[in-house]
Amino acid sequence: MLGERHESRFETGIRLTYGKLDNGLVELGFSSELTELTFQGHPLFLEPSKKIFKVMIELDGAPYELLGFIILLNLGITMTGFHDDDEEDKAVTVFARGRWDEKLKKMNRFEF
Repeated sequence: MLGERHESRFETGIRLTYGKLDNGLVELGFSSELTELTFQGHPLFLEPSKKIFKVMIELDGAPYELLGFIILLNLGITMTGFHDDDEEDKAVTVFARGRWDEKLKKMNRFEF
């Protein structure tokens, strides 16, 4: 978003986003190069895309979609590249509470 500061650590596959108001961390992104990334014991980038995606959808219970991102508001996670098997663009972010609130009206409920 406008006015935010981004920091990329390409060697690790991590991207940090700092907010424009207090400069605090609002989002932490992970690329598929970070193969050891797990959530509740599930390896996000090593499991087959559709399998781990289904697990995450079920854990969240109310997924949304916007601009190709699946937003799991209850978990505080976004995923991209998993639902359409786009191996090159698979990425996961964790975000601060309220980060997507102003875009909620533009989101569509996601269903398989």
